[in-house]
Amino acid sequence: MHPGPLEVVAAAVTALEDVVAPAVRDEHAESTLRTAVQLLRSTRVRLEVEQQALAEECAELRALLELWQVRLALAAVPAPAALRYPARAEQAHEAAALRSALAAAIDAVPDPDHPFRVAARDVVQRSVDRQQPWLVDAFTGPRR
Repeated sequence: MHPGPLEVVAAAVTALEDVVAPAVRDEHAESTLRTAVQLLRSTRVRLEVEQQALAEECAELRALLELWQVRLALAAVPAPAALRYPARAEQAHEAAALRSALAAAIDAVPDPDHPFRVAARDVVQRSVDRQQPWLVDAFTGPRR
């Protein structure tokens, strides 16, 4: 359907920057407007890439936890989303459950040099790297 969510957010950014911003004379209102536009930019990028990032994070966390589950006597790995193409909220819930399971597993392995802890750090680093586009893109416009 058109316009889609990305077009709607882009139109809102354009309207705020090109129509509203030039008319704003109050310093606090101008700062607040820049913040709102930055949040919209971040939202636009999240709409573009977050579902894929969540899917990749869940797959990596699940693989890591399942690989070490028996060797470390970890709790059961949270079940995957029921749908083949889950909604973003369902993916976020699954990722949160897997992150909690990872935190519990890390707590169960006190040695920071243990191969599981090393592998866990790598998975977490890739997850953080996947978030970078929406964190950076939020700050491409005028600063607050």
